[in-house]
Amino acid sequence: MARRRPDPDPTPEVLFVKTRMLLPVIALACLLALPAGASAAGLDKTFFGVVGDRALFDNRYGVDLSSELGVMRRTGVGTVRVTFSWAYAQRYRTAAQVPAAERPGFVDEGGVPTDWAVTDNVVRLAAVQGVEVLPVLLAAPSWTATRPRARISPPKDYRAYGRFVTAAVKRYGPNGRFWAQNPTVPRTPIRNWQVWNEPNGPLFWPGGTIKQYVALLKQGSSAIRRADRGAKVVLAGLFRYSPPALRAIYRGKARRMFDVVAIHPFTSKLSNVQKILRDVRTVMKRYRDRRKPLWLTELSWSSALGKVKEEYGFERTEQGQAAELTRAFTTLARKRRSLRLQRVYWYNWMGVEEPQQNFPFDYAGLRGVKYTRQTFDKPALAAYRKVAASLRQCPEAELATCR
Repeated sequence: MARRRPDPDPTPEVLFVKTRMLLPVIALACLLALPAGASAAGLDKTFFGVVGDRALFDNRYGVDLSSELGVMRRTGVGTVRVTFSWAYAQRYRTAAQVPAAERPGFVDEGGVPTDWAVTDNVVRLAAVQGVEVLPVLLAAPSWTATRPRARISPPKDYRAYGRFVTAAVKRYGPNGRFWAQNPTVPRTPIRNWQVWNEPNGPLFWPGGTIKQYVALLKQGSSAIRRADRGAKVVLAGLFRYSPPALRAIYRGKARRMFDVVAIHPFTSKLSNVQKILRDVRTVMKRYRDRRKPLWLTELSWSSALGKVKEEYGFERTEQGQAAELTRAFTTLARKRRSLRLQRVYWYNWMGVEEPQQNFPFDYAGLRGVKYTRQTFDKPALAAYRKVAASLRQCPEAELATCR
């Protein structure tokens, strides 16, 4: 994700929390009951996710998205989380504002010219590879942005956001126009939609409050459910120590507006990740919402140790990053029943790794790319592949002995 400046840590003795945005496989307990989405033979493939952003879509790096999605599939990735940018898709308010050279790429969506080229490409290529897409519906266009100069801004008009969400679901959902227009693409409609990102922080929700996010969530959730009654609404990922933000969302009477709670528990220690999740579960129980699943829609340790001037505390060597990944997935898999944890998305798939890059999360990828357009694997990629294969192929009754 984009850069963040460090924020004060609310609980420094316990958490060193993310401000931005190989160990042996730990023995798993036998005979754990499965949460929704898991199979008798082991974990469902959608337990294993990655975030795809920046490097995959910036033409300067020349990354072949089709090839990368193929590598994802072969690595064991079942789902990729991708931003569906409202700011890009509906960058013009009226058809008259669209330059003549661009007009062939736009369609009318409720009176707003809309460019689906980027998202069409993602959905098409992911469907071919059998990788599920989790869209993050994010970023107001300048014509309705509260802060037009910000990289990502909340909207002035929440109903306009709802109309964009409706258009996206009607395009890529079960009866979506995309599938009708592309009959040769494997039909894999999108049924899970994430409403915005990190509304408890200044980068993705500058100047906004949780109360305002609840108002946006109401519009987004209603739009999703009207367009696809079987779709699931995923809460925006909450970062830092997230229980207070989740509590505020519940106090805003939003419990019925979402189906999945999403967390971004970036900390220096895996034990602190588990503490955040337990505390989130306590809040959910307090508001009689214990049955809903948890998704970690961002989790990471970067391999930036010794490579950046400013460190946040969760930087590792490349081998250390791989070890943290292995330990995290195996431990969280073991805890998934008590936490009702269904998915874990590693942040991220590919980073831009050059000596000039001084932000720790530039080094968070399982793969990397250079300015020369050279892509390369990191030890964390092999670690991901190994742990995904182990947990998915091992029968449930034998998880304790799988390596």
